[in-house]
Amino acid sequence: RENFDILGALPVVSFLLKRSELDLQTNVSKFLEIAFEFNGFIAGGCAAAIARYKHRTKTLSNQNLEYYFTESGGDIDVYFHTEKDLNDAQASLEKVFQKQFVLSSLGTARNLQIPLSTQNKVPFKFRKNLKLSLIQCQIGSPEEVMDNFDITNAKVAITKDAIIMHNAWLP
Repeated sequence: RENFDILGALPVVSFLLKRSELDLQTNVSKFLEIAFEFNGFIAGGCAAAIARYKHRTKTLSNQNLEYYFTESGGDIDVYFHTEKDLNDAQASLEKVFQKQFVLSSLGTARNLQIPLSTQNKVPFKFRKNLKLSLIQCQIGSPEEVMDNFDITNAKVAITKDAIIMHNAWLP
């Protein structure tokens, strides 16, 4: 943990989702609840986008997350401490969403597409679905996983309890 700082607690994500103009709360909240239940953590682009916005503004807003999910084409990458946690999370998520994860073309992740809105309308013209990925090519603690990232500004993870970032991370 020597290269990582731990900040605030996770309510950041649920706060953003609850205030979102997108109807993400139901689907994404369910996904994150289950992922966190099995010791999963968000790392990479989505985690960095949330941390960057929180760091710059010292406040929380849903606009950053909505932009990341819609116009920038962002997804949510979830990593796990063990392969058992990954497999158990996948089984639980498939039961809840009644959909099967699909292996990525390179075999690095298991992906699930969920609607950006549970309403019968598409809130943004850019995309209709959000990709949720269970990353299987890197298993370990947040610090171990982020040590393998080649871009320092992506070295951010969000667990159910904290935001963890590399101390060289630049907001």
